[in-house]
Amino acid sequence: MLSRKMLILHKATALILITSTSLWITAKAFVSKSNSAIIRHSDCVLPIYASSGKTQPQAQLIKHDKSSTKKNKSRHKRNQQQYYFRTTNTRSLAVLALMQTSIIGNKSNNNKAVTHLKTNSDYTSLEDDREKSFARKLVSVTQSRLGQIDKVLTHCCDSNYPPSRKTKNKYSIMVQAALRIGVAQILFMDIPGFAAVKETVEVLKKSQSSRSELDNGGTQRHHVPISMIKFTNAVLRKVNREGHNILQNHTCLTDNASPWLVKEWENDWGKEKTMQIVEQLFNEDSNDHIDLTLNLSHKLSDTERDVERGKLIRAFSNVGGNISNLNENIEDCPILLLPNGSLRIKRNGVVSNWPFYEEGKWWVQDVSATLPAIALCKTLKERHGDVSGLHVVDMCAAPGGKTAQLLLGGFGRVTAVESNAKRSRRLVENLKRLQLQDKCQVIVSKGQELVPMVKKEEEEGDTLESVVDGILVDVPCSATGTASKRPDVLCKDSNIEHLIEVQEVLANHCADNIISVGGVMVYATCSLLKAESEDQVRKLINRGDETKGRAVLQTIPFVNGEIKGFDNAIDESGWLRVLPGTLGGDLNSCDGFFVARLLRVE
Repeated sequence: MLSRKMLILHKATALILITSTSLWITAKAFVSKSNSAIIRHSDCVLPIYASSGKTQPQAQLIKHDKSSTKKNKSRHKRNQQQYYFRTTNTRSLAVLALMQTSIIGNKSNNNKAVTHLKTNSDYTSLEDDREKSFARKLVSVTQSRLGQIDKVLTHCCDSNYPPSRKTKNKYSIMVQAALRIGVAQILFMDIPGFAAVKETVEVLKKSQSSRSELDNGGTQRHHVPISMIKFTNAVLRKVNREGHNILQNHTCLTDNASPWLVKEWENDWGKEKTMQIVEQLFNEDSNDHIDLTLNLSHKLSDTERDVERGKLIRAFSNVGGNISNLNENIEDCPILLLPNGSLRIKRNGVVSNWPFYEEGKWWVQDVSATLPAIALCKTLKERHGDVSGLHVVDMCAAPGGKTAQLLLGGFGRVTAVESNAKRSRRLVENLKRLQLQDKCQVIVSKGQELVPMVKKEEEEGDTLESVVDGILVDVPCSATGTASKRPDVLCKDSNIEHLIEVQEVLANHCADNIISVGGVMVYATCSLLKAESEDQVRKLINRGDETKGRAVLQTIPFVNGEIKGFDNAIDESGWLRVLPGTLGGDLNSCDGFFVARLLRVE
């Protein structure tokens, strides 16, 4: 029977409980500035990552089955490719974020290195906003350019890339992450090559020796063997000499997206337009901004709205000169007033520190994402004039940007529906900051199971009837239109059948069971795939049959001048199809979006 032990690793406390019949491990970590720890016993390994004072992933209970020792040993050897690793600077934070992504190895979580970065307590504790911005940009650029980066490394490493993942080279994940961020700095960021090489190699030199090495009297200064540090240094120096030539002659932008996705885009839009889309998605300078939607009541006149907008523009213009911790260079980049009324601000610093954030005067929302709510509001006002007695529903409402737009539209009743409890809490928090929470009913429910009912008095007695005058259905989708902000979506494979099924079921349910006859339904996606957008609306329109209890829908086409700046996005069906890089001007840089506006006629 094994004894009970207490191990203290890098300010983390872990408790190992062992029974006589089987080995169980449970751990609880109290982490301050340490970055990760590993609790080891025999072949069992439990990683603990620092994340806002909590374990990340959360402490797990792992059972060791002696009958499958061979299988477990193989699994635990793979798990042992995790390290004692102190994140001492922005580059080491970036390396760790990429390492965590590689270790997870799960397609559903893959390529979300930015998420790992933001949940690291060492990152959140950085006091300098410029350091946070640099770390975030380094991870984002590495992830978005990963296909090209790996091709360059393959050329520069001959047959030694990716580094071997065999046990004898158990440091391969760390080395690969360092190589990737090194190439990102040399080829895609405005950083001198010699500095990128030196600082990246320094990350490996400063990786900390493991507890077992120290306990055994080891004197090795660095956790990563010197031979692998020299290998990394040599490869990055070669990239610094030859990388730009390799990048130009042996890679292309489409290397950063899955072959299936590129093929789908070419089938949907043709090769020329696909290249326009891809070039815009990877234009870091053009996409280095944040769009803000302003919290302006529908009761304000045009003059009053201009005054409020002017106050915000002046506040942002003065940030650089008055508050050094905020957006120091914002005065160097014009603050753009976009055709829809949004403000476009250069991305810099922490958004929650920007002027009037706490006061709830604005929220972050891409200009394209404003289109569905604008379409619904305009249509209902044109059809009804006074909308104060109308009921509108925002389906799949989180994080709340479109809900806020509807709440500012003057409707008598707004219902926000969100199936995910965590996202619904975020929705409520955002509405509270905007001081709009009292005007909205938030329902946590699957949209395809919801039928909003109201009491209606009749001569024969009270009845329950669904009365919804407008519904915005921004369905769950592949989100490929947001790739400039979320490079992970470019790794999508052909397995989107489940999404398409959910979209179809949800759209049909909203049309048949929620929207009233004479009501308006807006179907929207942030996808660049026709299968999730145009094809779904065609199926929705063509399947209408009142005799079978199905709603009959028809398109309310968009017309030129209706939504300023987006005339070129109106397709032959009268729907809005926004493709990044195709609208021209300031709107050339925006998320991909699809919006169709439908009227239930029967």
